[in-house]
Amino acid sequence: VYVPVVAGAGVELVVRGWVGPERLTRNVAAAWSALALLAVVLIGLSAWLADRLGRSMVQPIEELAAAADEVGKGALSVSVEPAGPREIRAVGAAFNRLVRRVGDLVASEREEVADLSHRLRTPLAALRLDAEALGAVDGAEEVRADSAYLERAVDSLIYEARRPIREGGGRITDLNGLLRARTAFWEPLAADQDRVADIDLPQGPVWVAASDSDLEALIDALLGNIIAHTPEGSNFSVELKGGPPPILVIADDGPGFPRLDVVDRGASEGGGSGLGLDIVRRTAVQAGGGLEIGNPPGGGAKVTVRFKSADSSTSRS
Repeated sequence: VYVPVVAGAGVELVVRGWVGPERLTRNVAAAWSALALLAVVLIGLSAWLADRLGRSMVQPIEELAAAADEVGKGALSVSVEPAGPREIRAVGAAFNRLVRRVGDLVASEREEVADLSHRLRTPLAALRLDAEALGAVDGAEEVRADSAYLERAVDSLIYEARRPIREGGGRITDLNGLLRARTAFWEPLAADQDRVADIDLPQGPVWVAASDSDLEALIDALLGNIIAHTPEGSNFSVELKGGPPPILVIADDGPGFPRLDVVDRGASEGGGSGLGLDIVRRTAVQAGGGLEIGNPPGGGAKVTVRFKSADSSTSRS
């Protein structure tokens, strides 16, 4: 490095400074290493802080999603601890209010159903006494059996209305055995109306993931529809395929379905409540299956209910 210097007396000087190659590169590698290490530390610290910040926002959302999934499965007592940014805390608090409100509405509705069902006990008791007073006249035994069945159905309705939504999960029932009992119940009425019932059931139990009361309501809804909405003398068939998966097929040679959307709740053109096939559909879906209805080319109506096979080692209803 050359530096010119001008003295006061006009003497011009040049100062030369120099550094040898060994001193020019001394400690350069160490300096670059220190800078690289510092950069790595700063980047790592920034990534850690970003992860913590992201986690503070993502974790409350994940907990909220998990709680919503539990609510979807029927756990109306679940709640979340509002956390994270202000907006996410507001969503968590709103979710808790929504779940509490839904729980209150469901509990109120179920209690009303139970209370209404309980009011039927008085006329049922009178009906049972009247049936017992009939003595040994023709048909008296059938009337007594029907009144006893109706009383059990009301008791079951009260229990189902008041039990927690998630109670009974994992219960299974022998669909084959229940079909034998319910078809035997309906066969005398079918015979009185000159109907021929073709019952084709397998040997041994067929386990499905549903309670006995739900399956009983399903079977009675299907057979009751045939009795109520087809002309007297119309024959019907009941076939259970053991599977897997189990498939229940009930067909009749009546006029068939006027519309194929009668599965929708409240949809009925036969003067009924429009609830029977919806009960069948919901029970089948809850049991892991589904419902199909149709009018075969040869006439009549056909209902196919599919179930998911269940392990007999599960809790039985």
